[in-house]
Amino acid sequence: MLTNRPVSFHLYSSTIRHDAHGGIADLDPEEVHRHAPLVTLLRYGKKLQQMELAVRLSVSFTEVGTLELWCESVSSPHRWRLQFELRREASATNQRGDTVQPVSTANRPGSTSISEKTQEAAVRLIRRAFTRSGAGENVPVNPASMVGELESVTALKRESWPIATTRAFCDVLLEVADGRKLSPRHEVRWLNLFGYCLRPGFGDPLDSSRMIQARRIYQAGLAFPRELQCQVDWLVLWRRIGGGLSSAHHQELRNYLGDLGIGRKKPGARLNSQLEHDGWRLLASLEHLSGATRAALGSELLRKLRKEPSDSGWLWSLGRFGVRIPLYGSLSCLIAAETAADWITALLDLRELTHETASAVVQLGRRVDHRTRDVSQDVV
Repeated sequence: MLTNRPVSFHLYSSTIRHDAHGGIADLDPEEVHRHAPLVTLLRYGKKLQQMELAVRLSVSFTEVGTLELWCESVSSPHRWRLQFELRREASATNQRGDTVQPVSTANRPGSTSISEKTQEAAVRLIRRAFTRSGAGENVPVNPASMVGELESVTALKRESWPIATTRAFCDVLLEVADGRKLSPRHEVRWLNLFGYCLRPGFGDPLDSSRMIQARRIYQAGLAFPRELQCQVDWLVLWRRIGGGLSSAHHQELRNYLGDLGIGRKKPGARLNSQLEHDGWRLLASLEHLSGATRAALGSELLRKLRKEPSDSGWLWSLGRFGVRIPLYGSLSCLIAAETAADWITALLDLRELTHETASAVVQLGRRVDHRTRDVSQDVV
């Protein structure tokens, strides 16, 4: 196996063959289905030089319906894991009888892989940061610098962490959730990292279980509710993982923000600007809210934009309210095409046009070749 450079793994499946385990099979193209290659990068060594490494394969079928494949180094304790999603309806076949393509839950094309040893070191770092005793270590971890330290341990920027790693971090963060009560700095870092590692709230077979635990965090509330940054990161957390919440939970968040004065025509006390902007971003991301509710909220944003036409936060939120292709919500929750057209006209009439204005117009006017969702060509 080549390390420290992109490599591809091919998976073949068949509904009619019965090959013996450990045997060498001659593959007949008429009898097997070749799936799209899984491309990844297996990191090895501190210098990350490309080299050949002898490995052996171990395979197991997990209880959640995934094929777990390990590449184990023959000359060192290093191991790398790949997972393929095999659980599908109708015995993993479609109506034509072809095998349905499996989806990797651990590595995606173009993603990277982190060795088990490296991941364990990163997990220990998280435990140290959110454990009062430092998990037996003498040197405490500063919550503010923890993301940088995790990037150093994994030798990857967080944007490149594979989903297997982010979900492993998410699981340990749930285990040490009480550690956010150590100080406001601990709570801010916990909320920020947990939301990042669980976003968008779905995509892994165990995410539904994680979301149940996340709901318990919501019910418990903030440990430091008077701290502004804790309040802000609380809103950012639920925006990041909102895709895993139900419509009832979205309505609950809508009411929570309303109590803060966000999304009301006449809020009570004057809100902190950062808190208000992140509250609107969260509202705009709640795709299970009804189309009528989203339209009403967007109209309120337009009133704000007439006073502050270049405000990037308001413009981002308005574009999100009016998207023509939802990320996870139902099509029935989209605003009407006529409403989107009115918003485009209102944006183009603002006294100041920016790149963010153009981005919002693109969101609202995107064509999807559907007569009830496409804005009239007379507008766009």
